[in-house]
Amino acid sequence: MLMLPVSVSAQEGSPEFQHFSIEQGLSENNVLCILQDQRGFLWFCTYEGLNRYDGYEFKVFKRNPGDATTLSDNAVISLTEDHD
Repeated sequence: MLMLPVSVSAQEGSPEFQHFSIEQGLSENNVLCILQDQRGFLWFCTYEGLNRYDGYEFKVFKRNPGDATTLSDNAVISLTEDHD
């Protein structure tokens, strides 16, 4: 299970955490890396695909052997964002 802090201001006491797991749509409970992009999406790398979280739900990107435009492998172990 993955826990992320929800918005916290200096006037609040302790941070609140939101729990993410396969029940919320994450493709796997073991997350290898996390990236927040310029638009605010959170991206989670797992061995079972790349997961994008928009603040409401997950979209999972996986390899489709018949489609050359998909991931080359479901195992995504690192991620970086370019300027585009």
